[in-house]
Amino acid sequence: LRYWEMPIGSIYIGLSLDSLNQDRKEMFSIMLFWTFFCIGLGSILAFLFSRRLTQPILALEEVTRRIARGDLNTYVDLSRKDEIQSLALSFNTMTEKLKTTTVSKNYMNDIIQNMNDSLIVLNQKYEIQTVNLATIRLLGYPLEKLINQPIQKIIPENMVNFLIHDLNNMINGKSIFPKESIYLNEAGKKIPVLFSAAAMRDTSENQRTGYLLLALNITEKKETEAALKSAYMKLKNTQSQLIQSGKLASIGELAAGVAHELNQPLMVVRTTAQYFKLAHEKNKFNPDDLLEFSDTLEKNTRRMMNIINHLRTFSRQSSRDFISVNLNQVVEDAFLLISEQLRLRTINVNKNLMKNLPQVLGDPNQLEQVILNLLANSRDAILEKVNNSSKNFSGKIDISTQATGEASEYVSIFVIDNGIGMDESELEKIFDPFYTTKEVGKGTGLGLSISYGIIKDHNGKIEVISDVEKKETIFRISLPVLRSDL
Repeated sequence: LRYWEMPIGSIYIGLSLDSLNQDRKEMFSIMLFWTFFCIGLGSILAFLFSRRLTQPILALEEVTRRIARGDLNTYVDLSRKDEIQSLALSFNTMTEKLKTTTVSKNYMNDIIQNMNDSLIVLNQKYEIQTVNLATIRLLGYPLEKLINQPIQKIIPENMVNFLIHDLNNMINGKSIFPKESIYLNEAGKKIPVLFSAAAMRDTSENQRTGYLLLALNITEKKETEAALKSAYMKLKNTQSQLIQSGKLASIGELAAGVAHELNQPLMVVRTTAQYFKLAHEKNKFNPDDLLEFSDTLEKNTRRMMNIINHLRTFSRQSSRDFISVNLNQVVEDAFLLISEQLRLRTINVNKNLMKNLPQVLGDPNQLEQVILNLLANSRDAILEKVNNSSKNFSGKIDISTQATGEASEYVSIFVIDNGIGMDESELEKIFDPFYTTKEVGKGTGLGLSISYGIIKDHNGKIEVISDVEKKETIFRISLPVLRSDL
């Protein structure tokens, strides 16, 4: 302290900081508590918020993994109304569509893999992209040796260019219709197949994306065809032998009639020769008679030559080459061999042959054999009726030719007799081999069977109608007219 600027004393004033320090410590503790409390509370809230936010995302992720593993029955189940829920619904819709698509894909794949036919998918470079199990079984290749391989691997080299040409020319949705082709298996063996193909297109851009090749193994079919062809050739040879045997049998049956047919002109020749000899011995030879007798000799010798030549031609093995045939001439040739037999048995014959009859395509020799068989059957039916009849009975055979059909597209031969006739049971078996109504030793039962086969080979038909009460039997042969005569 000072008084008039002179120090007179000192005053000391002091304040204790203990309470202040205590308050400061308490304040620091409170602030530290609330700081850690807020941090903890914020962490808890942040954890809860992040868990609520990430849990559905993790659920979506887990569902995605399960779907990726092929479990398409998994769906996202969320009960909330926000963007995550919308995403979950979209995800479930996508899964349902994917399931439908996958089921359809698996269904189609099952169909393709279980097909019996070979199916091959090519890309635009003609490389194999997909094959089914039938293809693997057919070719013997493992799957990995076929995928991405060129089509030349399974198609013979000489056929590849034709196949590629056909594939390139498929336009406007057209396909290669089934046709026979060849596949090569792993061992290089040729496998016959029935082949077809179609182009695959991208419908959105209308561009060709590849090709579908479908093939059916026809190895068994080919082997069966070869066996059938061999059997058919054997059958044809057997039929030819039967036809030839039938001819020889017919010649045997006709021998007596032919001999009598030859005997008539021979008697004329002999009588003429005796006349010349007697006239010479008596010096009564008249030169004016020479021309007349020469004409008679020439006429009768020509008749004998015709009979002998025709008999030789008829007995000859038939060729399988068909020619243009006039059925009227065939009928006349048949009567050349059998007419004498019919005359000797007092069977009247009426011929009504159409003039300008259209030609048919066939073997005249075989067709003559058919007519001879029918005439011989008519003869035997009439003789059987004669033997069983106590009345005076006159046998008759009518034979005629005419153009038939709506447009005269057939030529028909009718052979009608008034013999004993046939009942229904006989008509059903009349064309069966070895079936005969004659007594044992009087028929082989092959005549009509051979005739049926011959007419079938000529694309014709043979029919029979018989009425036991009217005692009438009608055979009808119909053959197609040669096209040039239509």
